[in-house]
Amino acid sequence: MIKNLLETKQGKYLFAATVLLVTFLIVSTSIILNKPVKKETIEDTILYHVDVEEQNIIDRSKIYSGIWYSDRDDEMIIEFLDNGTYRADKTLSKGSYMLNEHQQVILHDEEWGEIALDLETKLGRTIMLTSLNDESFYLYPDNDFMKEVLENYSHQDIVTENIVYQKWLDILNQGEWKITSSEIEYSLEFFNDYYVQEKKTKDGEEEIIEVKFNLISQEIDGNSCLFIINLFEGSSQNIQFRITESELVYELTSTPGSFLWQTSFEKLINDVELTQDGNTKADAEKISLEND
Repeated sequence: MIKNLLETKQGKYLFAATVLLVTFLIVSTSIILNKPVKKETIEDTILYHVDVEEQNIIDRSKIYSGIWYSDRDDEMIIEFLDNGTYRADKTLSKGSYMLNEHQQVILHDEEWGEIALDLETKLGRTIMLTSLNDESFYLYPDNDFMKEVLENYSHQDIVTENIVYQKWLDILNQGEWKITSSEIEYSLEFFNDYYVQEKKTKDGEEEIIEVKFNLISQEIDGNSCLFIINLFEGSSQNIQFRITESELVYELTSTPGSFLWQTSFEKLINDVELTQDGNTKADAEKISLEND
């Protein structure tokens, strides 16, 4: 039967097509099997993720880019560039910098090696504290601000002013900010370097978001305080919100898009225990017990 089929015109065409198909499959399989495998695939993937993490660190550190002025006798100036490098006009040389998880800016200086700059808040502004050869000094993000502090404020004045700023930090950080809308509960809770947003429906469904941030500044105006913070989730961006004190509650208001879901929250005044250094009585008792 097959012999008879091959003797026909249609059978010859079918046989030729089959031979071509088989040949094509054999050649294709040979090419695939003999194709060299890229040995650096895993290594390239690791390097890619390392590069991404390094870029994220640089992006988080960029909020401190700009010129910083020291209160040293030699009036050293440091410029932090937004590519993760810095340069100084004297004393220090140049190198790279990064923000670590302990709220420190770490310099890798070509001459001095690693230097840690501690982030502090003075009169509502972020400053940096470090030391060289056992000499401590501050770095200020603004020359006029540094002159104002050095010329107009004694140490006791700064301590007193910082207590005022600490009041608003206590209000910000202690307990949850809440609001209910359309039977959905929204909450916002701040910690030292991150905040947590939560949405809870009446059916018990929850959605929780955590965002890391750095505090940039506080601006006190009577019975309110404007906070400016920098977010570094995904891409670095600044947002601002205001806390206002009324007779019974503190109100937090922001512009649309600053936080998810809601633009305003509140908490009872009685839920906040004002401190001088951020430690409540319960915190102080805990520290005392740990030291005993």
